[in-house]
Amino acid sequence: MLAVWFLLTAALAAPPTPSVDRIDYGSPSAALALPPSIGRRADIEGVARQIGGVTFEDKVAGIGAWMNAHLKV
Repeated sequence: MLAVWFLLTAALAAPPTPSVDRIDYGSPSAALALPPSIGRRADIEGVARQIGGVTFEDKVAGIGAWMNAHLKV
């Protein structure tokens, strides 16, 4: 019964207000940078080349397929 109450309460709760103050609109090129903390640039670009796809939908499908094949939950 507690689980049902929790699910109903969570479903009725209003979503949080989006936060846009984290975006640095003064330096949009910073969003394109690959910080060293996420991996080596050559490795990331190599994976990106494997994904391929002509259309946006093809690329998103390729990303999903790569994630399913290489990442474990």
